Amino acid sequence: MIGVKVNQPQLKQQLDRLRAIAAKVSNTEVPNRQIAIELYGFVMRNFQTEGGMTEAGGWEPLADSTIEWKERRGYKMILQNEGELRQSFQMMSARLYAGVGAQKLGPIAKSAMKDAKKSDKRYDTRRAKGDLSLRLTAKPVKVQPRPPDIAATHEYGSSDGRIPARPMLPSQAQALAIGMRVYENFIREVL
Repeated sequence: MIGVKVNQPQLKQQLDRLRAIAAKVSNTEVPNRQIAIELYGFVMRNFQTEGGMTEAGGWEPLADSTIEWKERRGYKMILQNEGELRQSFQMMSARLYAGVGAQKLGPIAKSAMKDAKKSDKRYDTRRAKGDLSLRLTAKPVKVQPRPPDIAATHEYGSSDGRIPARPMLPSQAQALAIGMRVYENFIREVL
């Protein structure tokens, strides 16, 4: 005769283990915080390498007049005179998203973003309260138009073409790779 016996204590033990795993996996605040930390680190390294972290491998060089202006004032690196722009970036995370963004620093005269730039789909950007930010979200984020600021002007370039795009944020592919790696590690640790 062939038969199967179910051992109640072992079955209960396995179900308890599965419930514990489900509870750990449902708490996404921890991996989202890690993603935010890594996105912030990307932005900081991108400033240190003058765009070397971007897919292009570096930012556009400065105009000769800008180089002369910076040299007279003792500045050397692109987008880093006083460090205000770099320091404006902050991490953000919660249960449903992780990201990094820059606070609005103020307008640049005669340098407005083109309307076409407002719907840039390289990555989801949440534009509210004048911030430039990148968020990996559970749902698509609607892009809201807003006035230009220093971070956005340098990220996308100016509409008059005088300031080229110098992306500070990772591309969508780079951000998703960071998110996937963090979540793979998170699930591996839980299991």
